[in-house]
Amino acid sequence: MWSSVCIRERIARGQNWGRTMTRWFIAIAILAVALATAVAATVFAGIGGTRPSDRPGGTLLPPSSDQQAGHGLSPAVPVGPSGEQSNMVKRPAPIEDIAVLVQESFPPQYSLTVRYGLPNGCAKPGGYDVERQGETIAVTVSMLVPSDPIVMCTQIYRIAAYNISLGNDFTSGQSYTVVVNGKTKTLTAQ
Repeated sequence: MWSSVCIRERIARGQNWGRTMTRWFIAIAILAVALATAVAATVFAGIGGTRPSDRPGGTLLPPSSDQQAGHGLSPAVPVGPSGEQSNMVKRPAPIEDIAVLVQESFPPQYSLTVRYGLPNGCAKPGGYDVERQGETIAVTVSMLVPSDPIVMCTQIYRIAAYNISLGNDFTSGQSYTVVVNGKTKTLTAQ
């Protein structure tokens, strides 16, 4: 027969066994995470740590012609303050939408709302440039992307926008052509 003392003793041993297994599981999990981190750091250091652009005095090379042919990329342009090397390059951003806005003022003020895409999690807004030549307004919207095509980025397409002031130097009734990264919109001055 089993006495109540014997049963309590067996239950107590089982609880200790469960606690011991939990401790071992936690220790193994921590060890696995540490090992995975070490392996990942070694792999990523081997991929990106030996390029000439990562070393002082190195140069940033543009993508090869076969890389450009498959992706429609323009040559890489280093981005950074005066002479500082950077791991990002400036590229034209894909344009989603262009809207011409007229502000209620005298004389009327004109602006553009340009919605553009950032194709992955590594891409960042790169600014815009506005040039006006007569009746044509050329706007270049840029994004910054990693210069290394091997860099792994989350594949999340995001939308961003710029509100770009065009000023008030427009002749009433005159039509103007606004070109944003190759997409055209007509602005008729009021």
